[in-house]
Amino acid sequence: FGPRYLIPGMAMLALFIGIWLNKQSHHIWSRLVAFLLFALSSAISLTGALTTNSVPPKVEATFLHAKYDFFRNIDYLLEGKSSSFIYKQYVANDLSLVHYYLIIYGLLVTVVITILFIVPLVKNHES
Repeated sequence: FGPRYLIPGMAMLALFIGIWLNKQSHHIWSRLVAFLLFALSSAISLTGALTTNSVPPKVEATFLHAKYDFFRNIDYLLEGKSSSFIYKQYVANDLSLVHYYLIIYGLLVTVVITILFIVPLVKNHES
């Protein structure tokens, strides 16, 4: 099996991350680790979502002498090759794919920083 079969399980596993962060809410290190892992994971996932999902598995890519991991998606991102309907239809004439990626990723990271770091500070300040 491949990682696509783990996707339904990830939603259930994410519940345990929420419980862990709630129990470790006073430790900045737990929030920092959660943020760093989320930032890396979302950067890789967003790259794949904006470029293509046709990256071959390792067995096929080895035979074809091609990249088979997210580095192939990074190449597509830098070349401006996208399979995103919204990007192609509405944004491609105004922004490069890299700028579009950075805007979406920046908004996503801002929301996560707010949830992980700013909301607990406000919550502790009010109580």
